[in-house]
Amino acid sequence: MKLTPYWWENAPLYQQLDKELDDNLLPSHCEVLIIGSGYTGLQAALQTARSGLDTVVVDAKDLGIGCSTRNGGQVSNNIKPDFDYLAKKHGEQKAYDLIQEGFRSQQYLNDFITSEQLDCDWYKSGRYIGAHNPAAYRAMEHEAAKPIDRRKAYPIELVTQAEQGQHIQTDFYHGGLFYPHVYSVNPAKYHSGLLQKVQLAGARLIAHCRVNQIGRTGVAGDLSSQKRFRVQTALGEITANKVIIATNGYTEGLSSWHQRRVISIGSYIIATEPMAAERLAELLPTQEMICDSRKLIFYYRKCPEGKRIIFGGRVSLTETDPEKCTPLLQKELGKIFPSMMTHPVTHSWEGFIAYSFDHMPHIGEDNGLHYAMGYCGSGVGLSSYFGMRVGQQAAGLAEGATALDNLAFPTRPLYYGNPWFLAPSLRFYQWRDRLPIA
Repeated sequence: MKLTPYWWENAPLYQQLDKELDDNLLPSHCEVLIIGSGYTGLQAALQTARSGLDTVVVDAKDLGIGCSTRNGGQVSNNIKPDFDYLAKKHGEQKAYDLIQEGFRSQQYLNDFITSEQLDCDWYKSGRYIGAHNPAAYRAMEHEAAKPIDRRKAYPIELVTQAEQGQHIQTDFYHGGLFYPHVYSVNPAKYHSGLLQKVQLAGARLIAHCRVNQIGRTGVAGDLSSQKRFRVQTALGEITANKVIIATNGYTEGLSSWHQRRVISIGSYIIATEPMAAERLAELLPTQEMICDSRKLIFYYRKCPEGKRIIFGGRVSLTETDPEKCTPLLQKELGKIFPSMMTHPVTHSWEGFIAYSFDHMPHIGEDNGLHYAMGYCGSGVGLSSYFGMRVGQQAAGLAEGATALDNLAFPTRPLYYGNPWFLAPSLRFYQWRDRLPIA
């Protein structure tokens, strides 16, 4: 079993493909310095570089080694809180504007991949959400009954347990909801194609360049120089007019302000050994993305080649050894498909996503220090879109404005980046998800 993402088989990390990137020297100055080479950082770099700004992207490790090449490849259009919750908190117009940003993120990514002609197994797949108990299905009935104009969302389809076989062959779920407007992508191939576009735009890409400290520089009497950032890295010092923090689930030890506002959570994924297409089609008759209504969600799909199941979920809080999480994921896969309980696994890996305390993504700027992060498990579309927007904002482009601008980015007392409160929460949700609620 390989302890690396299955996605890397068809799209190895770009750093491994172009060793010359390792030889780039860190310049002494740039106009825009971007910390993080995932979707957020690269989409931002594409905007600043194409706007003519001298742009440098640095990463502590290989380019794209984080969750941008480790996720499940589901691309939804959702902002996590629903319209009713947001309306109570922000008012109906603001709630509508916030939800529309989720739709724009998906449309942007579709337009971007199409117009840039990226080869990344992009297609409209739809997503089926299975109800893990009867109470969850009743909640889905209530959601499906809401008028579309009230949900401010695309149509959804309620699926009874008798109809469920059209989407998935299992007795584990009690029916569910089908969301037609969900896309699928090979995350590593998308990242590789995006990185090449950034390189062609003229941005400098530097791997193994950990940022250790961000400070200010200035010369007495020179007001313009006092606006610059002095950034200490593993490869030396660089000054920049603007800095974009694009680290999301890997935000640690760099900016305590940002670290206190995102909760890094591990997500673990396995890829099964190839099987006959006919057998796989019996279990998953379509190319849909699948997940369920459990609080500790599991998500899965066929691989683009249609030979394996890619199965992921949150089965641990602190474990960083994917091999130890593999049996836990196999057990959960076996609950859904008993015939897969002992099916061999060829790849097992993990990545870290970032949640925020209000379950909202956040984008902002403080005197030249920009950021976008906190995608709450919907990172493929949201990070691409808000990465693009934060790049536009750093470039001074008016179209960079979003409904999330000036949205408060909350933290909690006594939280400094170590999510000590997650352990009891995990145990509680595991217990609740097992309850056979009638």
